[in-house]
Amino acid sequence: MTPNGRRYWRMNYRHLGKQKALAFGVYPDIGLADAREQRDDARRYW
Repeated sequence: MTPNGRRYWRMNYRHLGKQKALAFGVYPDIGLADAREQRDDARRYW
C-alpha cells in the first residue's frame, strides 16, 4: 500500500542480481484474474 492508500498488483523478481518490481495495475480497477494473467505473461517473457 502506498502512503495515499492505493494498492497495486505487483510482482517482485530479480534481474542481473538486482531485485525489481513490476506493477500490473491498481486494485480494485484490475481484478485478480487479470493480474494473474499479466503475471503469467510476464513470467513467460522473462
